[in-house]
Amino acid sequence: MTVHEVARVRLILTNTGNVAGVEEVLLYTRKSLRNVTAEKNSLAGFERHHLNPGEIQDNVFTLDAILLNCSMPIRMESGPG
Repeated sequence: MTVHEVARVRLILTNTGNVAGVEEVLLYTRKSLRNVTAEKNSLAGFERHHLNPGEIQDNVFTLDAILLNCSMPIRMESGPG
């Protein structure tokens, strides 16, 4: 990844319940410098979605290479649930 490229993180939200609800999607990045500093999370994106029962919505975050510090490997992790 060069400094002029972007990364897109896409996720699909689904309300599998029987009532409408609001879901807050938080995207964190972590810079891990081994043996130098402790890992630190940074909020890179935030979206709030209202979902009716059975509704599906896309969420896309666009991150630039500077935010990702392109010299670090990229690793994806799922959240709780």
